[in-house]
Amino acid sequence: MINKYNLHTVDSTSESFLDLPNRIYSKSEIPHTSKPKEKHLIGCYVLFDTELVVGRFALYDNPTIKISDEKTILIGSYECINDIEVSKELIKRVKEKALELGASQIIGPMEGSTWQNYRFTISDEPKFFTEMIHQPYYPNHFLKSGFKVLKSYSSTIDSKIEVNENRLMKFEKRVNDQNLVVRNIDLNNFKNELLRIGDFCNSAFKSNYLFSELDSTLFSDKYVSIKDYVKEELLYIVEDSEGEMQGFLFCIPNYFDEKGESIIVKSMAILPKRNLAGLGIYLGEIMYKKALELGFTKAIHAYMIDENKSIGLSNRFNAEKYKTHHLYICKL
Repeated sequence: MINKYNLHTVDSTSESFLDLPNRIYSKSEIPHTSKPKEKHLIGCYVLFDTELVVGRFALYDNPTIKISDEKTILIGSYECINDIEVSKELIKRVKEKALELGASQIIGPMEGSTWQNYRFTISDEPKFFTEMIHQPYYPNHFLKSGFKVLKSYSSTIDSKIEVNENRLMKFEKRVNDQNLVVRNIDLNNFKNELLRIGDFCNSAFKSNYLFSELDSTLFSDKYVSIKDYVKEELLYIVEDSEGEMQGFLFCIPNYFDEKGESIIVKSMAILPKRNLAGLGIYLGEIMYKKALELGFTKAIHAYMIDENKSIGLSNRFNAEKYKTHHLYICKL
Protein backbone atom coordinates (compact mmCIF):
# COMPACT_ATOMS: atom_id res chain seq x y z
CA MET A 1 0.00 0.00 0.00
CA ILE A 2 1.40 3.37 -1.02
CA ASN A 3 1.49 5.96 1.76
CA LYS A 4 -0.31 9.06 0.52
CA TYR A 5 1.48 11.30 3.03
CA ASN A 6 4.84 12.94 2.39
CA LEU A 7 7.06 14.64 4.96
CA HIS A 8 9.24 17.54 3.83
CA THR A 9 11.98 19.37 5.69
CA VAL A 10 11.39 23.12 5.31
CA ASP A 11 12.49 26.50 6.61
CA SER A 12 10.49 27.96 9.51
CA THR A 13 9.59 30.98 7.36
CA SER A 14 8.58 28.97 4.29
CA GLU A 15 5.09 29.35 2.84
CA SER A 16 4.35 25.65 3.39
CA PHE A 17 5.26 25.84 7.10
CA LEU A 18 3.05 28.89 7.61
CA ASP A 19 0.20 27.57 5.48
CA LEU A 20 -1.65 25.46 8.05
CA PRO A 21 -1.79 28.04 10.88
CA ASN A 22 -3.06 30.60 8.39
CA ARG A 23 -5.90 28.23 7.51
CA ILE A 24 -6.98 27.09 10.98
CA TYR A 25 -6.58 30.30 13.04
CA SER A 26 -7.98 33.79 12.70
CA LYS A 27 -5.64 36.70 11.96
CA SER A 28 -5.99 37.91 15.54
CA GLU A 29 -4.98 34.48 16.89
CA ILE A 30 -1.88 34.00 14.71
CA PRO A 31 0.43 36.25 16.80
CA HIS A 32 -0.34 34.12 19.87
CA THR A 33 0.37 30.72 18.31
CA SER A 34 3.64 28.90 18.90
CA LYS A 35 6.54 29.50 16.54
CA PRO A 36 9.98 27.87 16.17
CA LYS A 37 12.94 29.34 18.03
CA GLU A 38 16.52 29.10 16.75
CA LYS A 39 18.16 27.87 19.95
CA HIS A 40 18.42 24.04 20.01
CA LEU A 41 16.38 23.77 16.76
CA ILE A 42 17.06 20.67 14.67
CA GLY A 43 14.58 21.35 11.89
CA CYS A 44 11.04 22.13 10.79
CA TYR A 45 8.84 19.61 9.01
CA VAL A 46 5.62 19.69 7.01
CA LEU A 47 3.30 16.76 6.23
CA PHE A 48 1.54 16.84 2.87
CA ASP A 49 -1.51 14.90 1.76
CA THR A 50 -0.92 15.14 -1.98
CA GLU A 51 -0.45 18.93 -2.34
CA LEU A 52 -2.27 20.00 0.82
CA VAL A 53 -0.41 20.70 4.08
CA VAL A 54 -2.16 18.72 6.83
CA GLY A 55 0.36 18.91 9.65
CA ARG A 56 3.67 20.35 10.81
CA PHE A 57 6.15 20.28 13.71
CA ALA A 58 9.60 21.42 14.82
CA LEU A 59 12.18 19.31 16.65
CA TYR A 60 14.73 20.45 19.21
CA ASP A 61 17.73 18.87 20.89
CA ASN A 62 18.41 20.63 24.20
CA PRO A 63 21.14 18.54 25.90
CA THR A 64 20.34 19.94 29.35
CA ILE A 65 16.81 18.49 29.29
CA LYS A 66 16.94 14.85 30.29
CA ILE A 67 14.82 12.53 32.38
CA SER A 68 16.53 9.48 33.88
CA ASP A 69 19.62 10.55 31.92
CA GLU A 70 17.96 9.49 28.64
CA LYS A 71 18.42 11.40 25.40
CA THR A 72 15.34 13.51 24.88
CA ILE A 73 14.02 15.24 21.78
CA LEU A 74 11.51 18.08 22.10
CA ILE A 75 8.57 18.68 19.77
CA GLY A 76 7.21 22.17 19.25
CA SER A 77 5.22 24.22 16.73
CA TYR A 78 2.78 21.33 16.44
CA GLU A 79 -0.16 22.06 14.15
CA CYS A 80 -2.54 19.55 12.56
CA ILE A 81 -5.96 19.36 10.98
CA ASN A 82 -8.71 17.86 13.12
CA ASP A 83 -8.21 14.28 11.93
CA ILE A 84 -6.97 11.44 14.15
CA GLU A 85 -5.58 9.47 11.20
CA VAL A 86 -3.52 12.45 10.10
CA SER A 87 -2.31 13.21 13.64
CA LYS A 88 -1.18 9.61 14.14
CA GLU A 89 0.71 9.74 10.85
CA LEU A 90 2.27 13.07 11.80
CA ILE A 91 3.40 11.89 15.23
CA LYS A 92 4.66 8.62 13.72
CA ARG A 93 7.01 10.76 11.64
CA VAL A 94 8.03 12.66 14.78
CA LYS A 95 8.97 9.37 16.44
CA GLU A 96 10.94 8.21 13.39
CA LYS A 97 12.96 11.41 13.35
CA ALA A 98 13.60 11.18 17.10
CA LEU A 99 14.81 7.59 16.79
CA GLU A 100 17.16 8.60 13.96
CA LEU A 101 18.64 11.14 16.37
CA GLY A 102 19.26 8.46 18.98
CA ALA A 103 16.53 9.58 21.36
CA SER A 104 14.62 7.27 23.69
CA GLN A 105 11.87 9.74 24.54
CA ILE A 106 10.05 12.83 23.28
CA ILE A 107 8.73 15.71 25.41
CA GLY A 108 6.31 18.34 24.20
CA PRO A 109 4.97 20.63 23.27
CA MET A 110 8.04 22.75 23.95
CA GLU A 111 9.90 25.24 21.77
CA GLY A 112 13.38 24.20 22.83
CA SER A 113 13.17 25.03 26.53
CA THR A 114 10.82 26.13 29.29
CA TRP A 115 11.80 29.75 28.56
CA GLN A 116 9.70 29.53 25.39
CA ASN A 117 6.13 28.36 24.71
CA TYR A 118 5.33 24.95 26.14
CA ARG A 119 2.32 22.93 27.42
CA PHE A 120 -1.19 22.50 26.05
CA THR A 121 -4.20 23.97 27.86
CA ILE A 122 -6.99 21.45 28.41
CA SER A 123 -9.60 23.83 29.82
CA ASP A 124 -12.39 25.68 28.01
CA GLU A 125 -12.25 29.03 29.83
CA PRO A 126 -11.39 32.14 27.81
CA LYS A 127 -7.73 32.59 26.89
CA PHE A 128 -5.72 35.11 28.87
CA PHE A 129 -2.99 37.38 27.53
CA THR A 130 0.43 35.64 27.21
CA GLU A 131 -1.30 32.25 26.95
CA MET A 132 -0.33 30.23 23.89
CA ILE A 133 -3.27 29.66 21.54
CA HIS A 134 -3.65 26.20 20.03
CA GLN A 135 -6.41 23.97 18.73
CA PRO A 136 -8.37 22.32 21.59
CA TYR A 137 -8.04 18.86 20.05
CA TYR A 138 -4.22 18.75 20.24
CA PRO A 139 -4.04 17.13 23.71
CA ASN A 140 -6.16 14.27 22.35
CA HIS A 141 -3.81 13.93 19.36
CA PHE A 142 -0.88 13.43 21.71
CA LEU A 143 -2.70 10.99 23.99
CA LYS A 144 -4.00 8.91 21.06
CA SER A 145 -0.44 8.59 19.69
CA GLY A 146 1.27 7.23 22.78
CA PHE A 147 2.04 10.35 24.81
CA LYS A 148 1.28 10.51 28.52
CA VAL A 149 1.03 13.48 30.86
CA LEU A 150 4.47 14.25 32.25
CA LYS A 151 3.58 17.26 34.39
CA SER A 152 0.40 19.14 35.21
CA TYR A 153 0.26 22.90 35.72
CA SER A 154 -2.50 25.14 36.99
CA SER A 155 -3.63 28.70 36.45
CA THR A 156 -5.85 30.02 39.22
CA ILE A 157 -8.06 33.07 39.46
CA ASP A 158 -8.73 35.40 42.36
CA SER A 159 -12.13 36.82 41.44
CA LYS A 160 -12.13 39.47 44.14
CA ILE A 161 -8.83 41.16 44.84
CA GLU A 162 -8.53 42.17 48.48
CA VAL A 163 -5.63 43.54 50.51
CA ASN A 164 -4.85 42.18 53.96
CA GLU A 165 -3.57 45.36 55.62
CA ASN A 166 -2.41 43.55 58.77
CA ARG A 167 -0.39 41.09 56.75
CA LEU A 168 0.97 43.92 54.60
CA MET A 169 2.17 45.90 57.63
CA LYS A 170 3.68 42.79 59.24
CA PHE A 171 5.84 41.95 56.25
CA GLU A 172 6.61 45.59 55.47
CA LYS A 173 8.32 45.84 58.85
CA ARG A 174 10.32 42.70 58.07
CA VAL A 175 11.37 44.15 54.69
CA ASN A 176 12.47 47.40 56.33
CA ASP A 177 14.36 45.55 59.05
CA GLN A 178 16.28 43.67 56.35
CA ASN A 179 17.15 46.94 54.59
CA LEU A 180 15.54 45.69 51.40
CA VAL A 181 14.53 48.09 48.66
CA VAL A 182 11.32 47.33 46.76
CA ARG A 183 10.92 49.39 43.60
CA ASN A 184 9.17 49.35 40.25
CA ILE A 185 11.00 48.55 37.05
CA ASP A 186 12.49 51.51 35.18
CA LEU A 187 10.91 51.46 31.72
CA ASN A 188 13.33 54.16 30.58
CA ASN A 189 16.10 51.63 31.18
CA PHE A 190 14.02 48.60 30.22
CA LYS A 191 16.62 46.59 28.29
CA ASN A 192 19.25 46.82 31.02
CA GLU A 193 16.65 45.98 33.65
CA LEU A 194 15.75 42.88 31.64
CA LEU A 195 19.40 41.87 31.39
CA ARG A 196 19.63 41.98 35.20
CA ILE A 197 16.41 40.01 35.60
CA GLY A 198 17.64 37.44 33.06
CA ASP A 199 20.85 36.88 35.01
CA PHE A 200 18.86 36.68 38.24
CA CYS A 201 16.43 34.11 36.80
CA ASN A 202 19.28 31.76 35.96
CA SER A 203 20.10 31.67 39.67
CA ALA A 204 16.57 31.80 41.09
CA PHE A 205 15.05 29.19 38.74
CA LYS A 206 17.93 26.71 38.50
CA SER A 207 16.11 24.15 40.66
CA ASN A 208 12.94 24.38 38.54
CA TYR A 209 11.73 21.33 36.65
CA LEU A 210 13.47 20.90 33.26
CA PHE A 211 15.44 24.10 33.78
CA SER A 212 18.04 25.11 31.22
CA GLU A 213 20.11 28.26 31.41
CA LEU A 214 19.24 31.14 29.10
CA ASP A 215 21.63 33.85 28.01
CA SER A 216 20.46 37.12 29.56
CA THR A 217 20.70 38.82 26.15
CA LEU A 218 18.23 36.33 24.70
CA PHE A 219 15.99 36.88 27.73
CA SER A 220 16.09 40.62 27.15
CA ASP A 221 15.37 40.23 23.44
CA LYS A 222 12.39 37.98 24.26
CA TYR A 223 10.68 40.48 26.57
CA VAL A 224 11.75 43.87 25.21
CA SER A 225 9.11 43.47 22.48
CA ILE A 226 6.31 43.67 25.07
CA LYS A 227 7.46 46.98 26.56
CA ASP A 228 4.34 48.77 25.31
CA TYR A 229 2.15 46.30 27.24
CA VAL A 230 4.01 46.56 30.54
CA LYS A 231 2.73 48.75 33.37
CA GLU A 232 5.75 49.66 35.45
CA GLU A 233 3.54 49.94 38.55
CA LEU A 234 2.93 46.16 38.32
CA LEU A 235 6.53 44.97 37.94
CA TYR A 236 8.52 44.94 41.17
CA ILE A 237 12.22 44.42 41.79
CA VAL A 238 13.68 43.74 45.25
CA GLU A 239 17.28 44.66 46.01
CA ASP A 240 19.45 44.49 49.10
CA SER A 241 21.38 47.43 50.53
CA GLU A 242 24.20 46.72 48.06
CA GLY A 243 21.85 46.91 45.09
CA GLU A 244 21.93 43.14 44.44
CA MET A 245 18.65 41.68 43.21
CA GLN A 246 16.89 39.42 45.71
CA GLY A 247 13.58 38.89 43.93
CA PHE A 248 11.03 40.20 41.46
CA LEU A 249 7.33 40.03 40.64
CA PHE A 250 6.04 40.46 37.09
CA CYS A 251 2.37 41.20 36.46
CA ILE A 252 0.70 42.42 33.29
CA PRO A 253 -2.87 43.47 32.42
CA ASN A 254 -4.97 40.78 30.77
CA TYR A 255 -5.43 42.45 27.42
CA PHE A 256 -7.79 39.65 26.34
CA ASP A 257 -10.23 40.73 29.07
CA GLU A 258 -12.74 42.97 27.26
CA LYS A 259 -13.93 44.42 30.57
CA GLY A 260 -10.38 45.28 31.62
CA GLU A 261 -10.93 43.79 35.09
CA SER A 262 -8.09 41.29 35.36
CA ILE A 263 -4.33 41.20 35.63
CA ILE A 264 -1.99 38.26 35.16
CA VAL A 265 0.56 37.31 37.80
CA LYS A 266 3.04 36.02 35.25
CA SER A 267 6.22 35.28 37.15
CA MET A 268 7.82 35.62 40.57
CA ALA A 269 11.22 34.59 41.85
CA ILE A 270 12.87 35.07 45.23
CA LEU A 271 16.25 33.78 46.33
CA PRO A 272 15.93 30.89 48.82
CA LYS A 273 17.26 32.73 51.85
CA ARG A 274 15.85 32.55 55.38
CA ASN A 275 15.77 36.32 55.75
CA LEU A 276 13.57 36.57 52.63
CA ALA A 277 10.81 34.35 54.03
CA GLY A 278 7.44 35.99 53.44
CA LEU A 279 8.74 38.30 50.73
CA GLY A 280 6.49 36.69 48.12
CA ILE A 281 3.40 37.39 50.23
CA TYR A 282 4.51 40.98 50.75
CA LEU A 283 5.00 41.51 47.02
CA GLY A 284 1.58 39.99 46.40
CA GLU A 285 -0.05 42.38 48.87
CA ILE A 286 1.54 45.55 47.50
CA MET A 287 0.79 44.42 43.96
CA TYR A 288 -2.87 43.81 44.85
CA LYS A 289 -3.04 47.24 46.48
CA LYS A 290 -1.69 48.92 43.36
CA ALA A 291 -3.91 46.81 41.07
CA LEU A 292 -7.00 48.00 42.96
CA GLU A 293 -5.84 51.60 42.61
CA LEU A 294 -5.52 51.03 38.85
CA GLY A 295 -9.08 49.67 38.66
CA PHE A 296 -8.39 45.92 38.45
CA THR A 297 -10.56 43.57 40.50
CA LYS A 298 -9.36 40.09 39.43
CA ALA A 299 -6.00 38.33 39.23
CA ILE A 300 -4.96 35.24 37.28
CA HIS A 301 -1.99 33.39 38.76
CA ALA A 302 -0.54 31.74 35.66
CA TYR A 303 1.22 28.44 34.96
CA MET A 304 2.15 27.02 38.35
CA ILE A 305 3.45 23.48 38.43
CA ASP A 306 1.03 21.58 40.64
CA GLU A 307 3.47 20.52 43.36
CA ASN A 308 5.23 23.90 43.44
CA LYS A 309 5.05 26.13 46.52
CA SER A 310 3.63 28.91 44.31
CA ILE A 311 0.34 27.01 44.38
CA GLY A 312 0.30 27.52 48.13
CA LEU A 313 1.04 31.20 47.68
CA SER A 314 -1.84 31.47 45.20
CA ASN A 315 -4.15 29.85 47.74
CA ARG A 316 -3.08 32.41 50.37
CA PHE A 317 -4.68 35.00 48.11
CA ASN A 318 -7.97 33.08 47.81
CA ALA A 319 -7.41 32.08 44.20
CA GLU A 320 -9.43 29.17 42.78
CA LYS A 321 -8.58 26.68 40.04
CA TYR A 322 -9.16 28.25 36.62
CA LYS A 323 -7.24 26.26 34.02
CA THR A 324 -5.14 23.13 33.65
CA HIS A 325 -2.12 22.81 31.37
CA HIS A 326 -0.24 19.62 30.51
CA LEU A 327 3.23 18.75 29.32
CA TYR A 328 3.56 15.30 27.70
CA ILE A 329 6.15 12.57 27.26
CA CYS A 330 6.36 9.63 24.86
CA LYS A 331 8.75 6.72 25.38
CA LEU A 332 10.19 5.29 22.18
